[in-house]
Amino acid sequence: MPTISSSTRLLGWSFCFLIYQVVTPLAFLVWGSLKTVRPGAPGFLNFNLTVSNYVRAFSQGEFPAALLNSLIYSAGAAVGALLLAIVLAWITERTDTPGRSVIYGLSIVGLVIPGILTVVSWIFLASPNIGLLNSAARAIGFAEPPFDIFTLGGMIWVSIWQYLPLAFLLMSAAFQSMDPSLEEASATSGHGVIRTTLRITLPLALPSILAVLILLLITGLEAFETPALLGLSGKVLVFSTLVYLNTSFAPSDIGLASAYAVFMLILSIGFLYWYMHMTRRERAFATITGKGFRPRRIRLGRWGIPVAAIALLILVIGVVVPLLVLLWASFLRFFQPPSLAAIQSMKLVNYQRLLMSDTARWAFWNSLILGVASATTTVLS
Repeated sequence: MPTISSSTRLLGWSFCFLIYQVVTPLAFLVWGSLKTVRPGAPGFLNFNLTVSNYVRAFSQGEFPAALLNSLIYSAGAAVGALLLAIVLAWITERTDTPGRSVIYGLSIVGLVIPGILTVVSWIFLASPNIGLLNSAARAIGFAEPPFDIFTLGGMIWVSIWQYLPLAFLLMSAAFQSMDPSLEEASATSGHGVIRTTLRITLPLALPSILAVLILLLITGLEAFETPALLGLSGKVLVFSTLVYLNTSFAPSDIGLASAYAVFMLILSIGFLYWYMHMTRRERAFATITGKGFRPRRIRLGRWGIPVAAIALLILVIGVVVPLLVLLWASFLRFFQPPSLAAIQSMKLVNYQRLLMSDTARWAFWNSLILGVASATTTVLS
């Protein structure tokens, strides 16, 4: 009887683990969308399947608006974050702009900030009632608040800054690994920086750009914290919030929620198919290179300082200011605009309460265990 090698056993166990982790949840999701009884109830595992949940989803008035909002929200956030990431990555990796390390650091600082804190910071900034920007606008004569973060546009704006760090890291890696020989040939032929970038650099990076775009589109479709905190308050529904609304309140409707989740899955598969279609001629993006190369930095000359200033201004508005607002709010017993009285009322009482709270200590240890365990399991897998 032939023996099974250890590598074959490892491959088999890995395959079974992936089946359990990926296929099983998807199978139960689709199964639940085809059932009218709740999971665990008698009859849930029999083969009496129905499409009534899909019919109900299509017939409800929320579906068209949720579909349109989901597509606009995910596309707007993905395109916005990707455009910013391309510009910032090009500046830091392909040019000699001064202050590149500062631009790089500010572009990825969002990785250490939980997404929910980013949402809260922008609520403090652009809420119609308590937002600092609207308070400043009223102080200079505006009758109505000009900013409203509880809108579809507000959701897109916040998510752009949430997705920017990931998009920036991926685009930076793409620009770092790109062979500069074609760019050098373009420059030797007399083409300027802009024409070389548009006709050489970006076309070569197109597979990476499309891959990052698809990743951000799918991330936007499955996003929950931003649509929940901003969209529900502004009555802007997307598929993720419809799933939440149908499962979090009694009586829950698991079948209808599963149907909405399947629609999200179908859209994600559609995005992946579009990516495969756009990159089907992958050899057209290949370049011939030698043993190694050093990415060529474009000399911006007198434009270096203005480019650095614009990049830093963008990051200060989208990253630094929200962090400062969170820091400001942490020293106040109740949120209020900056003033002399507010400065005099700043205390460490919130931090004292946090350190003395048993709930906060349990939350800290649970978060630490969850983060370490999930990260370790993911890497080992």
